[in-house]
Amino acid sequence: MKALIFNGALERRANATPERIALHLESVLAAAGITSDIYNIADSGIPLFDITLNKTPHAVEVMNHRFREADIHIWLTPLYHGSMTG
Repeated sequence: MKALIFNGALERRANATPERIALHLESVLAAAGITSDIYNIADSGIPLFDITLNKTPHAVEVMNHRFREADIHIWLTPLYHGSMTG
């Protein structure tokens, strides 16, 4: 079984909370015999707010492939006023 840990935070500081949580989940899954892939949106190169694009960026195709090859997803999202972001 393969798990994808999706870190949706745009945080890039070393040892930031989202990174620590993702690495902890990775170690817990490894102990259970599950391989995992951490996908950090901050490092993806996806042009999140570029509405002028006419074709699908390569970074989006890479993300799509990684998400589709995983059997399970674990999504980490930054807090927004005490709740998940939209």
